[in-house]
Amino acid sequence: MFKTSLLLVVAAAASLAQPIGLGVKGGMPLGDLFEARTNGFDTETKRYIIGPMLELRLPAGLAIEVDALYSRANFSSVLGAAGSVITAPFNTNSWEFPILLKKKFGGADAVAASARPYVGAGASFRRLSGLTNIGSFITGNRSGEVDRNNTGFVVGGGVEIKALFIRIAPEVRFTYWGTDHFTEGLANVFKTNKAQGQFLLGLYF
Repeated sequence: MFKTSLLLVVAAAASLAQPIGLGVKGGMPLGDLFEARTNGFDTETKRYIIGPMLELRLPAGLAIEVDALYSRANFSSVLGAAGSVITAPFNTNSWEFPILLKKKFGGADAVAASARPYVGAGASFRRLSGLTNIGSFITGNRSGEVDRNNTGFVVGGGVEIKALFIRIAPEVRFTYWGTDHFTEGLANVFKTNKAQGQFLLGLYF
């Protein structure tokens, strides 16, 4: 029994020393994903972000982090018809795939190792879904188009707190998107907020 317990402790310690961390990241946006540019239309960003994360730990306090973050935004248009008001909503799902190179500071002693500030920078790739008919619905023709893919530059920083076998990492992250999702006719109706912030909390092993 003692040998079995010892083997379990050794196996757990070995697993903690692995260079790969897995977990989940959640949080909230610090602004709206999109913005209406004209009256009669509105957007609402749901105040949650959630998704899995993977961290590859490298020497010298470096790490590479890859996330898959899901969020959602609602669009609505208010139309007048026969003296009445009709609200026509439609939604989009947003998936962001940021890849960051991180630098963690401290770690030379036990106190520093338990709370390590870090900074990171990299690229983020976003994919929208659920906007198949947005162009024809608003414009009545095919002149409105949506670019469902976008690429941005991302920077962030936070503190990694090690508690037993779990790492907790509150973080603030900012992304600047390179292009607008809405083109042609829709560019006069909606626009992408290119500078976007997020508060994130990572829980990982």
